[in-house]
Amino acid sequence: MLPISLDTRKARKDSTFPILFRISHKRRTIPIASGFSVKDSDWDEKRKVVKNSYKGIDTPSRLNNLLLSKKSEMLTKITKLYEAAQLDSMDL
Repeated sequence: MLPISLDTRKARKDSTFPILFRISHKRRTIPIASGFSVKDSDWDEKRKVVKNSYKGIDTPSRLNNLLLSKKSEMLTKITKLYEAAQLDSMDL
C-alpha cells in the first residue's frame, strides 16, 4: 500500500499544502512529493482524494486521476524491484 496524504505542516505562499505519497521500507517512511497542492478545505482526509470544491487548473476528478496514475507507476516500480529480489537489499 502506498498512502497519499496532505502535508499540513508546510503551507505554501498561496495557502495550499503539498500532496505526498509515503513509502515505508525497513521501518523508515519517506515522503515523496506528488507535484500537486491543494487547500486543506479541498482535501477529503477520510477518502484521501481532492474534493469537488477544488477550484484549480485541473478539475478535481482529473487531479484525482493524475494522483492515482502516479501511485500506480510507483507501485509498478516497487513490484518490479520486489520481483527482481532487489527490494530487500535497498536502503532508503
